[in-house]
Amino acid sequence: MLASVDLSFWLKWVSAWKAEGVSRAVVCPGSRSSPLLQALITADWDLYSCVDERSAGYQALGMAQAFRAPVVVLTTSGTAAANLAPAMAEAFFSRVPLVAWTADRPPEWIGQEDNQAIHQVGLFGQHTLGAWNLPLADGDELRNWHVDRCAREARAMLRECPSGPIHLNIPFREPLYGTPTNWDRVPAGNWSFTSLASEDSIDFSSFKRPLLLHGQPRLGEEHLPTTGIGEVLSHAQCRLPAEAWLPALAQNENLRPDLIVTTGGPFVSKSLRHELRKWSFTHAHLGSTNAEVFCRPVESISAHTLKALDNEAWSEPIHSAGQRIRAAWDMELSLEFTAVRRIVDSLPEGSNVHLGNSLPVRVASLLPDIPTGLKFRCNRGTSGIDGCMSAAVGHALATPNERHLLIIGDQSFFYDRNALWREILPSNLKIVLLNNHEGAIFRALDGPTEWKDDLRFWTTPHKRSAEFTARDHGLQYESAHSLAELDHAWNVVRNESKCALLEVFTDAAETAIDFRRILTFLRETETA
Repeated sequence: MLASVDLSFWLKWVSAWKAEGVSRAVVCPGSRSSPLLQALITADWDLYSCVDERSAGYQALGMAQAFRAPVVVLTTSGTAAANLAPAMAEAFFSRVPLVAWTADRPPEWIGQEDNQAIHQVGLFGQHTLGAWNLPLADGDELRNWHVDRCAREARAMLRECPSGPIHLNIPFREPLYGTPTNWDRVPAGNWSFTSLASEDSIDFSSFKRPLLLHGQPRLGEEHLPTTGIGEVLSHAQCRLPAEAWLPALAQNENLRPDLIVTTGGPFVSKSLRHELRKWSFTHAHLGSTNAEVFCRPVESISAHTLKALDNEAWSEPIHSAGQRIRAAWDMELSLEFTAVRRIVDSLPEGSNVHLGNSLPVRVASLLPDIPTGLKFRCNRGTSGIDGCMSAAVGHALATPNERHLLIIGDQSFFYDRNALWREILPSNLKIVLLNNHEGAIFRALDGPTEWKDDLRFWTTPHKRSAEFTARDHGLQYESAHSLAELDHAWNVVRNESKCALLEVFTDAAETAIDFRRILTFLRETETA
């Protein structure tokens, strides 16, 4: 008879996490992680299986955003663990509490040509709030206490607000498998973040033109004011592209703010960051941050002081900016722009709109009259294309009673197809694929377009369609090549009872031309 592992220690270990509110995990196949997987099953965690570790990391990230609590992603040893790196980097810069548990070979077999044995200590470098390399839990009392202590330190770090990812590397010697155990299951606790600071050192009364500027909200920063101006990813009542109101302020120093209070995470608009770095103002941020995004020191403040900010001075610039962006969209625009606007305008209140990075988030950022009842989401911590669909799948799985729409480009979609490799896909998720057969954003940039025929090395053109991918994974599939086809196909997809995909075939050159036209129109309208 084969020797079996004693699961009792790991049952207590995972139950301690569960009791403090960490009770969900995306688990990947593998042998070295078996002691933890068996403990999670026995301790009655909520488990989600994913075959691809890169996709699993992003699915766990999407779930953490939806549950507003840490979610574990568990991998076996070797390159399986290394595949979590993109999601960990995104979680770090998006301040999402993603918990990586990577099983490892025992230290004596690292560098000895053993299977699936790589250097996993510090695997994610600076892209974690903290990383722990656990000792082998082999029954020694001090080593077991050390393993428990590491977990307590990790959970304490997760509660900091804003939060972020952590990594626990956990080595195991064989045997790895035990037998099902009777266990008094611990109920899941509630998770909460530490509160923001309550004292401020900044005197708000000394500023004449304060501006409240919202980025994408971060976890643990609830109950923020909705006045001021925000981008499409923000929670602001007034969501306007910076390109619509920046030109007026750039031309008139008297209109510029002397205090800018920012909330949330990074801004999509490169123009916003570049222009504000030229101005003179005081920068305050709600909560803690070490990012001097506007090349000046940042004062951390608390939420209660924002009530004192008077934004009346911005009523006229906001009104004028709204008129300009609406006028820009009154031009006859190509299918890619028109499709995004029609689909977004048709969504019911409360819908979650996930945006692919690169062109989709930029098109959506230029939308006029964005409905306040929609919640826009995007992986803007690193702004990578590699996990956009996986994060949307994870979020939809975590909130089955909410509507989810993913608007994604073809490069991002085909790169992340393993997000669809699931036994059951969330029926509350609909996908709109904008397929212009290349990375069209590069046609809108001055640099690559100078290379003419060699532009293909930036845009990576292809002739793929998502039809067979959709069929292979059991999705309802519809396509559109025109506005007339779009209205019919979208109506079919939005009313489908299961996960469905609408592929909109667009022209990359036309899309790039319209992207430039809108930005030029906004600049020239202000200067006229």
